[in-house]
Amino acid sequence: MNGKHAPPFLIYGDVSASLVRRITINKKYAVKKDGDLYLPLESVVPCTRRMPKWTTINDKQYADITEIMKNKKEYPDTAIKETSDAYVIYGLIEMVP
Repeated sequence: MNGKHAPPFLIYGDVSASLVRRITINKKYAVKKDGDLYLPLESVVPCTRRMPKWTTINDKQYADITEIMKNKKEYPDTAIKETSDAYVIYGLIEMVP
């Protein structure tokens, strides 16, 4: 209304984000272990401000994304969306002022 353009933003629950990091990881890279879902750690870490819980499976490091999805108190700045063939991880970089 004032003639200024606002940058696009996403809403994380009650937090508005003006800048996010997004990565899409094909489901073929997911591993299930003990009822939890894991994705390659090096793919997940750039989207989180806090180091996620991780484990080594077949000599590779995997992040526990089940923990990230369930524990919003510990990971309020990370959102994970599941599509038919991938997991899309959104990491908050900057909030709307």
